[in-house]
Amino acid sequence: MYLVGRYIYVSRLTTSQHKKLSKMFSVMVQNAKTGTMIETPEREVAVINQTFCDMFDIPGPPNQYVGMESNQLFLSHAPMLKDPARF
Repeated sequence: MYLVGRYIYVSRLTTSQHKKLSKMFSVMVQNAKTGTMIETPEREVAVINQTFCDMFDIPGPPNQYVGMESNQLFLSHAPMLKDPARF
């Protein structure tokens, strides 16, 4: 029983630490002066920041693109991009 309780405690601690690190990473990316877009293995946008949107003239707040397939993001905005080949 002790081991089960210990496992649950450690798991919660790890989850708490993970949430804290995830929030810090998100704040860092959102405030970076470097355009950043991170994809999942399924090629969905996981993280995107305003600098990235500004670089390619992608309108609106970046959070609206999270979860979108990166190809769809490109195809839907290709006519508006400053330099589609660079994207």
